Amino acid sequence: MPVKTNRELVTALCDIVNNHNTLYVMGCFGAPLTGANVTRYISNHNYNKQAARVAMIKAAANKTTPVFGFDCVCLIKGVLWGWNGDPSKPHGGAIYASSGVPDINANAMIRQCKGLSTNFSKIEVGEAVWLDGHIGIYIGDGRAIECTPSWTNNVQITAVKNIGPIPGLNARQWMRHGKLPYITYEGGTISLTVTMQPAQPSAPAPAFNVGDIVNFTGSRHYSISRAVNGPTCKPGIAKITQIAQGAIHLYHLIAEKGGGSNVYGWVNATDVHRTARVSATDAPVSAGDNIALAVKHATHIIFANEGGEGSVNKNDNGALSIGKAQWHGPRALALMKTIIEKDTAQAQSILDDALYNEIQGAKADTWNKRTLNAGEASKISALLITPVGVTAQNALAEADITAYVKKGQSYGLTDVGALIYFADGVNQYGTNSTRWKTIAENALKTTGDVTAMFNATAVAVDNKYIARRERVYKAVLALQL
Repeated sequence: MPVKTNRELVTALCDIVNNHNTLYVMGCFGAPLTGANVTRYISNHNYNKQAARVAMIKAAANKTTPVFGFDCVCLIKGVLWGWNGDPSKPHGGAIYASSGVPDINANAMIRQCKGLSTNFSKIEVGEAVWLDGHIGIYIGDGRAIECTPSWTNNVQITAVKNIGPIPGLNARQWMRHGKLPYITYEGGTISLTVTMQPAQPSAPAPAFNVGDIVNFTGSRHYSISRAVNGPTCKPGIAKITQIAQGAIHLYHLIAEKGGGSNVYGWVNATDVHRTARVSATDAPVSAGDNIALAVKHATHIIFANEGGEGSVNKNDNGALSIGKAQWHGPRALALMKTIIEKDTAQAQSILDDALYNEIQGAKADTWNKRTLNAGEASKISALLITPVGVTAQNALAEADITAYVKKGQSYGLTDVGALIYFADGVNQYGTNSTRWKTIAENALKTTGDVTAMFNATAVAVDNKYIARRERVYKAVLALQL
């Protein structure tokens, strides 16, 4: 017997998108992430036990405005089982396996659908859209609602790529669609009165990019991109650290030191404006400011050569290397200590007791030969990609690369290209590398520019790094400084 009409199903799903904070949690059909539910859902499934997912669930836990957990098929089951957003109920008001709707996975649910088709030209509102292992609901106008760890990591509106892309929405290609046996399909065109954000195909693309420095003029920030309520904060200069296309709050900001703001969360796009400084690594500098110009370009090149914010090399020439600049051995330890100091509780929740206590108590020289196993690497990676971890990496990278450039200047280098090339080299070998001091001195015996540096490198650098030196040399030449 049908439980809802297609209009009722879609309206209920749109209400979740618009009016409730959600997070992708495997095996969860609408439970508020509060109290005992937090412990339950970090241990109910291997997917949720991953360090990064544990950190996300704990970060969303016990909020004043509760966050509700769903996965893809559990979103549909939860609504059909009576979910109503009641935070006082263990599952938000849903009653397990009620209304004749069985507890089945995404692939089993699509098999129960009628009128299965791979032709999306006549799909009706409220039909299930499916691909192997994943399911959502079509809501009309070329859009679907799905719960996925992709993109905004929650219940979200996406474009059905089979029908066509929609500006401002992430898009997914589905395999087939069909009518759920629990739904009455009323036929004809359904005109939804519910307000959906984002719901308009004309939604603009973000005006800024991750890493941009912006002027935040708002007074409120939010813990997640779909949040309805959030605490107040101060306006000022901040950096964009994440973008959630299709979310209510488009940009995630972290305040810049000395910029007057204390923002740390998701904010409205209308509160984000261009400032004189657009990017932390693209700050406008004059050609005469050799240090700033060299740091600006060296930062891009070093990050391209090293790794992402969550990258971990378990054994890099005898010791670990981590993060966007691949800090090695004792320097990796120092970075992790900094991250832990900024948010001890979060670090403890991500790292196991043994690893956490080792990092806290370790001395620098004990990590000269410290390598990692796969489990340790996964936990450290999860720590690095937290907002605190990203902020610590950015600050350390800026300080390090500035020090590299100044060291090159202390050896007599003045050419910007030579300083960029030098900075990338000492990022691998260390600021006080005698090898790179010799390279600089030999380059200064001729023209002292980047070509002289490259020629001097050929006789002074291990062959295994020649390919990187050639890559950096070509990148510097392409800058046409």
